[in-house]
Amino acid sequence: MVLRSNFAKNENVPPTPPSKLSISRLRSCLQDATRKRHARDPEAQRSRKYAIEQAKRRSTKTAGTLRLPVKLTSSRPLPTIQDVEMKDADPVLSSPGSASPNIVKFLPILLPKELARPEYCEVSKDAIRAVEPDLTDVHPDYIREQLVTFGPAWLQVVSSVRANSVKDSLPTELTIVVHDLSAALPTHMLAVYGPLPKQNPSARRRVTLYPAHSLIFAAHCAKLPPFSPVLLPAREAEGDVPQEVTVPIQPLLLPSPQTYALLTAFLYTKRVDVLLRTLMPPGCPLPLKLEDKSQTALQSFAARLAGTYTPQMLLQQTMTVQGLWQNVCALGVFDDELWDTMDLAWKVLLTAISISTGNPRAMGIKPESDATGGPKKARAQSAGL
Repeated sequence: MVLRSNFAKNENVPPTPPSKLSISRLRSCLQDATRKRHARDPEAQRSRKYAIEQAKRRSTKTAGTLRLPVKLTSSRPLPTIQDVEMKDADPVLSSPGSASPNIVKFLPILLPKELARPEYCEVSKDAIRAVEPDLTDVHPDYIREQLVTFGPAWLQVVSSVRANSVKDSLPTELTIVVHDLSAALPTHMLAVYGPLPKQNPSARRRVTLYPAHSLIFAAHCAKLPPFSPVLLPAREAEGDVPQEVTVPIQPLLLPSPQTYALLTAFLYTKRVDVLLRTLMPPGCPLPLKLEDKSQTALQSFAARLAGTYTPQMLLQQTMTVQGLWQNVCALGVFDDELWDTMDLAWKVLLTAISISTGNPRAMGIKPESDATGGPKKARAQSAGL
């Protein structure tokens, strides 16, 4: 069992509110917002926007899937990727049992050209009541708006948590040490784990513990059951002395445990630029911005990726986007910017793969518009085409 801090970068950390005032300050801000904006119906606005996007996707459903023959060479067993349209689908790629030092496979990859979106639903009052009873009657949209201010500081706090490793069985609570006391202390430890592999259903589960603030998840995750009650609050620490606090452990089954930190960092910080950069290959140039989604800009950036990275590397990043998408669907997160970022990353990567494998028409690109020139032919040959 592994204990990990949530992902955080220095660029994610703004000025933070004082620890002793953070929750009371949040309640005060939300009460003011509710009084000033009681006439608005944010849920209707959000659901209407989501419905419009759903209708648009249904009207273009003929886009279908992308079939790409990719040559993969690896000294390790090839990773698995599942059809993102089917939660229980058999793996398209499998790990071969060959003992040869280099594994070479020509495999057809079937990927949808667009990520499917589940039907919109809002978080429940029961979920909010379980973590912050005083906020039960506050609309979740108002809570999420205020958490944009508080979330980055809270992420910095959970990143400072230390705890002893847990062996054997999972306890119901755990004592942790919080080193950063600049904002609200964590309320829970999330025990994140994935489904057992179909090939070995009796295997031991790998469980990773992450400190968390339950309000962040209750306000964003419509399909997450209510959190267990918070234990008695710890006494306020004085000065900079690290504080011990005992928190309940909440099990959390996710389709893609390895992308949990990506989603959590976004829910805390709402940093679209950081998320988009993380979904691109390591070391790639500054990615597109959400507001610059023109077909010309997208194809140009995808062509740069195709001329720089192998199809295997691009496929690995596609799997990361797929894993994030699976978690977002499983938890019921309907943040517009999150979905727009995943959609953009998915389209860029699929376009880059289609160019890299010499099949740009698969994504609606005319071969003569490809900007990679000579590298395109070489890349297509390396892909086995």
